[in-house]
Amino acid sequence: MKILILIFFPIFVFSQQENDWASTMKIAMDNINSKDFDTALINLDKSLKFSPNNPSSLYFKGYLKIIIGEQEEGCEALVDAIYFNSNSAKNLYAEKCIDLKQVNSHCKF
Repeated sequence: MKILILIFFPIFVFSQQENDWASTMKIAMDNINSKDFDTALINLDKSLKFSPNNPSSLYFKGYLKIIIGEQEEGCEALVDAIYFNSNSAKNLYAEKCIDLKQVNSHCKF
């Protein structure tokens, strides 16, 4: 009996964490749909506690931070999402975080 507990307990704990990530992510998406961005950010942070490298959570956190005017924090979250392979974050980062005036001032044509 002890052997079965030792074998199945880690599987149960891992699957429970995945379900907690999914449930907090679903709640965050519902918050976003109802335009409750502050609560959505709280739930995205909760989802990131279960899965800290999740590109979807990082992407939506970055996007929301930009929407509420916290540009620098939003761009940092998008960089993290890009690092963990979010293609959507690449596009949004290029659109919202790269200042073309700054890029042009560094380039000599």
